[in-house]
Amino acid sequence: MLGYSDGGQIALELGMRYPGLARALVLGGTQFRFSEAYLKDARALLGIAEDEEVDHERLEQEQPDFVGYLREAHGHVYGPWYWKTYVRQIASLWLTPLRYTSEDLATVTDPVLILVGDRDGACTAEAPELFRLLYDAELAVAPGSDHSFIEAKVDLFDALALDFLLRHQSD
Repeated sequence: MLGYSDGGQIALELGMRYPGLARALVLGGTQFRFSEAYLKDARALLGIAEDEEVDHERLEQEQPDFVGYLREAHGHVYGPWYWKTYVRQIASLWLTPLRYTSEDLATVTDPVLILVGDRDGACTAEAPELFRLLYDAELAVAPGSDHSFIEAKVDLFDALALDFLLRHQSD
């Protein structure tokens, strides 16, 4: 099973809740807890002050590229204003603290590959600790890569993930 960013969170959850189901997990750009720096950055990206709701007007002014991306990614299916609903929903996901313990992570019995860019902020900072907390893990750090590693260096990402999954296909 392969997941990136939010999908990596889902893969990690499945690995904890259903050990052995996937047989191998690739966690790209994945965190296991949210630092204050991450929460600050996520609030800024979403246009949210500390204890406020999403301010869509502020978000459009401060993050026009992000809003444009959301409009393009979802508007053709759900309509041009769906991005506002999406941002409210994603804010809950991105800002609800993860409270995984070392005991939770110890329940992951599948082999795990942690893929992270060397400039991916909180993910880069957490990756070595996550690597140490998982029983059967490997860590790959891509040089010159941020959170868009999967898009920016697709050949490297694919090669690392495929190598790992092929090595564990019969486990």
